[in-house]
Amino acid sequence: MADKSINLLIVEDDQDWLRGLAAYLSGEPDIRIAATASTSEEALAAMAEQEFDVVLMDIMLASNVEGIWLTSHITASSAARVIMLTSLEDKEMIFEAFRAGAVDYHIKSDFKSIPEAVRSAYAKRSPINPEVAEKMREEFRRLK
Repeated sequence: MADKSINLLIVEDDQDWLRGLAAYLSGEPDIRIAATASTSEEALAAMAEQEFDVVLMDIMLASNVEGIWLTSHITASSAARVIMLTSLEDKEMIFEAFRAGAVDYHIKSDFKSIPEAVRSAYAKRSPINPEVAEKMREEFRRLK
């Protein structure tokens, strides 16, 4: 366990998911939901107000892949570690997320492992989600 709480920003435009995720993660003793955002603008405003250790980032914001751009901006301007949180399992989206600076790519249906993903990102030891790693291996084999 961390000596201090992990300051977490959740960026998610689906209000039901945002509420559920916040409720789920707030039960973790070492994770502090420091802010939530539903838009890029809200996320940027939150980033200007305080520092976050980890950001859970939905790829799809406002019906497009704005989360990729936002991840690139956050990783270039802060020390926050970004975990992509999405339903998209498209190989190109996975590669784009990592190119933008994400440390992990987490599928929403695997929500029970999100607390450990947050802890791993905070500790700078993020393993890549096994399903995502398999998609990456498939793509590397195809490119070979």
